[in-house]
Formats: sequence, C-alpha cells, structure tokens
Amino acid sequence: MKCTNCGVELYDDARKCPFCKETLVQGTINKFDGENSDFDMTYNTTTDQVDVIRNTVEEDAKAKRRTKRHKRRRGARKNSVRANRRKRKIAKAIIRFIYALILILLVVLCIRGCAGSGKEVNPLVYSKGNFLYMDYDGKSVLLSKKLTIDNKGTQVIESNTDAVENLIKDKKIVKVSEDGTRMFFLDRFDLTKNSGVLSYVKNGKIKKAKLVSEAVNDSFVVTKDGKSVLFLANTNVSGEMGTLYFWSEGDKEPVKIAADMDKGRYKFSDDGKEILFIQNYNRGENAGDLYTVSVKKLDEKIKLDTDVYAIWGKTNDNKKYIYSQSYNSSLMTYDIYLTDGTNKTKLFANAKYNPRILKNSNKLIVLGANDDNSTNLYIVNIKTAQSEKIASGVSNIEFLTENEKQILYRKIFSNNISDYYVYTEGGTEVKVADSVTLINNGDLAKFDYNEDLTKFVYIKKYDDVKKGGELYLVKNKKGNVKETKVADDVYSCRILSDSKIIYAKDYSNNRKVADLYAYEDGNITQLRNEIKPDSFSVAQDKGVAYVIGSYVNEKRTGKLFSYNDKLEESVVSENVYSIKMRDNKQLSFITLTDAKRSIYLVDKKNNPQLTDEDITDIFLY
Repeated sequence: MKCTNCGVELYDDARKCPFCKETLVQGTINKFDGENSDFDMTYNTTTDQVDVIRNTVEEDAKAKRRTKRHKRRRGARKNSVRANRRKRKIAKAIIRFIYALILILLVVLCIRGCAGSGKEVNPLVYSKGNFLYMDYDGKSVLLSKKLTIDNKGTQVIESNTDAVENLIKDKKIVKVSEDGTRMFFLDRFDLTKNSGVLSYVKNGKIKKAKLVSEAVNDSFVVTKDGKSVLFLANTNVSGEMGTLYFWSEGDKEPVKIAADMDKGRYKFSDDGKEILFIQNYNRGENAGDLYTVSVKKLDEKIKLDTDVYAIWGKTNDNKKYIYSQSYNSSLMTYDIYLTDGTNKTKLFANAKYNPRILKNSNKLIVLGANDDNSTNLYIVNIKTAQSEKIASGVSNIEFLTENEKQILYRKIFSNNISDYYVYTEGGTEVKVADSVTLINNGDLAKFDYNEDLTKFVYIKKYDDVKKGGELYLVKNKKGNVKETKVADDVYSCRILSDSKIIYAKDYSNNRKVADLYAYEDGNITQLRNEIKPDSFSVAQDKGVAYVIGSYVNEKRTGKLFSYNDKLEESVVSENVYSIKMRDNKQLSFITLTDAKRSIYLVDKKNNPQLTDEDITDIFLY
C-alpha cells in the first residue's frame, strides 16, 4: 500500500503516513467498542501538498545527516582533545622522570665529590729496575719508564737490578689520599738535585694523568682527600730556597704562593681550606714569618707573626693557630703560642718534641723539658692557657686512644730499657710493662698492645746474647692491672685476639729459627717448629696471624702459614722471603726464587694474589 499524499510505501494496516504526519485523511470508520478503527483508511491529497511533504522529508533527512556529521565531528574533536591531553601528560611525566634522574645523578656526584669516589683502595707502588709501577685495585699500572735520571737526563741504571733500592728507597716519592683513590708521585727523579717531575693520577687511570710540575722536591704534602698539593720547586739539594706552589684537581697550572721557602715549613689545615707557611726562614736563627692564605683567595696572604720556628696547626674549632717561637738549638726546646691573627697568647714554655693537638677537646698534650734535659708530660688547656703535669720523666708518647682519653707513653732508663705507662683522663698513671728492651726493628716485637689499651704483652729483661727474656701478659681494667708470667726464653711476641697471644721462643743462633706458641687462660699450645721469629704479623681485628715457618736459613725463605683465632693452620705460599701487614690490615709478602723477588697480596679468602714479578723495591704499602 502507498500513501496517496507522498507516495511512500506504507504498511497495509496503517492509518497515518509516518512522513505526512499533519495530513488528515478520510476513510472508512469501523466501530469496535465505540472506538475508531486504526485500519482500512483511504487518503486524498493535492500535488502541492505532495511537494511540500517531499521537501519537508528531504530537509528532515538532511538535518539528520547534518546532526550525525556534527556529532561525529564533535566526537572527533573531543577524542583529539583527550589524545592531546594524554600526550601532554605523558610528556610531562617523562620530563619529570628525566629531571628526577638528573637530580639523583647530581646528588650522587656531589656525595662522591665531597667524600671521594665512595670506594676505598690501598694502592701498592713498587719499582722494577728503573720502572715505576702501581697495583691499583688488583690491576698493574705502569707509572714511569724512568724512575731516576742523572743530571744529563739519561737513565742511571738498567732495569732489573738492585741499584734503585740503594739510591732512592728513602725518598718520599709517592703520597695518596686517605681513601687511596688519588695519588701524587715523582718520576724522572734527579738524584743529584733531589727533585723530580710531579704527576697526579686519579682512580689508577694513568692515561689521564696530569703533569703538575717539574723540578719538584720530595717534600710535597697533600690534603686528606688528595685533591690538592703543596710543593717546592727549584730548591737546592737540601730542599732550601725554593718556590712554594699550590695545585688542585682541575687547575690548569700551579699557583705560586711564596718564594724563599724551605721544606717542612708549610702545611694544610686539617680541613684543607687553608695553607700555613713560614717564609724568609733564617736558618741561623731558626725563625721566619708566619702566613696563612685561603685556598679560595690565594692572592690574599695574611701575616700572623714573625720569628716563628714551626707551625703545629689550628685549634679544633678551626679559629686559632698554634705555633712555636724562641727555639733553643742546644736544648732543642721552644715556646708554644696561640693567635687568632690579632691577639696572641703564650700557652707553654720550654716544650720539646712535637705537641699533639686534640680533636675532641680544646687541649694539647705536651712534653716539657727540665733543667736536666728530662721531660714531663703535660695537658694544656688552650682556652685558659693552664697546664697540668700528669707524669714525670716521660721520654716519648707512644699512642693515644681514639676517644683521646687514654695516653700510652714510655720512660727510658739506662741501656735502652723502658717502662710503659697508661694515663687515663682524670686518673693516675698505671705501669703496664717493666724493663722492656728497645730494639730498632719494627718487625721485632718485644712489646704489643690493643687499641683500647686494655691488654699488653711484653718481654722483660731481654738478653741479646741468649736472644730471649721473660714473657708477661698484662690486663688493664680501668686502672686495675693484673700481670701474668707466661714463659721464659721468649724472642718475640704479639697479641692475636682478645683471648690469645702468640710468641716465639727457644731461639737457635745456628739455624736462626725459633718455635711458635700460643697462650690462652693458662693454656699453652705449640703451633710450629723452626719459624723465622722476627717476621710474623698479626691482624688483631680479624684474629689472624701469619708466620714464615719451615725456614731454611741458607735460602732465606720458608713457607707462609696462617693461624686463625681457633689456631687452625693453613699454608698460604712457599719460598716466602718477608711479610708485612699493610695499613688496611691486608697482608703482603715477597717470595724469593733464583734471586728474583715477586710480591703478593693476600685476599679476604686467604688466597695469595700475584701482584708482579722481578720487583726491585716497594715505595708505598
């Protein structure tokens, strides 16, 4: 069925055209319950009405299509806005992430810059003939192919000989930072002028080494962080009448500080921010002019005083300077003064040897001379300039505990016989060792102690003919001393751990060997026969002892044994010539095979690691 108005196809039962909604039509009315029927209607219309209807329908259709297009466009715009917003959010998140990474990196670099690389190493510097090497973190680095030269610039010696050891072994040609990551060293050392070429290397990277200066005396000093150095250039053979220079990491050239300078007359403050030096030093009067200069303002020197003998440093608050005047060359005494640059105070008269400036309190430890040339031990209050005598007849200060509250010192009597004492802050002196023979050999232990000064072991009345004496163990508990005799005929001794000591006894003059024993709470254990008794070392903090046993005097070598706190024995190496405990408690040893020396380091697992072969001498442990 079709609509008579618009011709649209309709359902057969429709009574109204859905496209001609306002057109009224007449049709047959069927009665059903009194209602008009919706079916069976006929329609009558005109041609004009049909055109109007058709136009209306087309406009409606166009309007619907426009509406759909507008909806699609609005949806597309909304989607585009959302997408752009998402992109901007993602971009901002990426930028924030990158900024966070950069900030973290800057913080890490800042921390490393303030505290070094964050890694501690203990470089080993040694020579092979006229070649200078460094073992840095397990890697061998060639520092120089000309360790020494003559005054014409040619090599003094050929490689792989012992000549260097005899010529340069006492020269201080290497100095490192506290963490070992930065190092200054001298190469091409002119033995006729006592000077060489100063170079700087960081993290063992010799390819990036910086040549600092030529003709540098071996009296250079570095800051604790190893970033800066003071050195003398163009001195005479004795290290006098030179020019003082400052150089710091990143500088292109050294900066001249002062002329007419002698070695030993300059130093950094503990924080490395100041340079203290004595210029125009009168060698006859032992006095010169004391200056300070900030490393940030090197052209602004401040004169602190005149007629100054020596510089000792700054007070622990870093505000005042401690130095000495009025040096008496016959008595080797001087007076100690304090100044802030304006006001001057005399702290102590007739001091002898170097005073110790305490870091934890505003005090000095000083040895004061008597008329008979003996010395007493004093504590000086820097603030009040008052001194307190705490011991008489003291010959030398041996050790100061980390908290600076206990002092170990000795009193020397006739024939190099010493007694050792401990002074505790606020208390009295306590004798901890009696009649100890002094031996000028660091490896020959007649007296040993732990760092909190609670335990001591020593040999009393040592007989140099019999090569032995009485061994005693001393325990010090807050001034209460308990002494126990352990053995007779003891040659050398060490503390192994909190509970044990080890010692060598029954020395044989023919074989140059002795037997090794351990002691704990009255129990004595024999560990080994025929050890080299003047060459055993102990790492107390680890409770490990190293000895050269099975020693053959003709070959001058033996096997290297280790003993832990349980006295368990291990063989570390053979053909060992000498051993040494390094600064960081790591053992190094030298083997001797066919007159060739090799150096090893012992790792944390007690395994030897070869550093190099055919070495000549060691300059830095």
